[in-house]
Amino acid sequence: MYTYNILTDTQAAKVNSDKLSRDISGSSISVILTRLEISGSELVVVFSSTISISEELILDGIISSHDGEPIPEVQEVPTQVKTMPFSSNTITVDGETKGLYKRVHGVNVVIPAGQTGYLDFISPYPATKFTGAEIFGGSIGDSLDFFVLDTANNDYSGAPGSYYILNQFGFDVQLCPGGKYTNTSNYDADVYPGMIINCTFKNNGTEDKIIAMNVWLHEVK
Repeated sequence: MYTYNILTDTQAAKVNSDKLSRDISGSSISVILTRLEISGSELVVVFSSTISISEELILDGIISSHDGEPIPEVQEVPTQVKTMPFSSNTITVDGETKGLYKRVHGVNVVIPAGQTGYLDFISPYPATKFTGAEIFGGSIGDSLDFFVLDTANNDYSGAPGSYYILNQFGFDVQLCPGGKYTNTSNYDADVYPGMIINCTFKNNGTEDKIIAMNVWLHEVK
């Protein structure tokens, strides 16, 4: 225990226990501060074990410079929120100028060892430009195919059945070291409501895996 006179040993003859505890604990004193005991003008600093002579000098300096004031409150800087969406580019559709608004979506699925799983993103937007996708969670030796599928009613192709393959743009693609695959295009592809961006993922490993897919789109509006 290390005893001090609050009236004569502190800077302002007063103690703020929270602030003093913070300053002692944050100092280079290696021994753990157990508690502060204040009785009248007496201040007792209790550690879990005896501190060294050099640490006593550090403690003396902390006590003598202590001003007894509360810990200043952290002032939060207000965040400025833009109320208008931004558009990075514009295009002309049927003679009308429209903006492109970035939209990033993610899905994930657990795929058992040695099996094939399916990650599906169904577009909710009236019209988008699809520009890329990335896959996480796989391993070297796993592979994947990418498709754009029609709706359950094949609204766009008119083909019989469901989920007609409108386009395949990945064929037995191999994953990079670290289990990630990223594909971006310098040109875009049109995706409309209900169309499905599908990743058919083959887990060729011996353990179950959580596979995630992010897709990058730009909504046209």
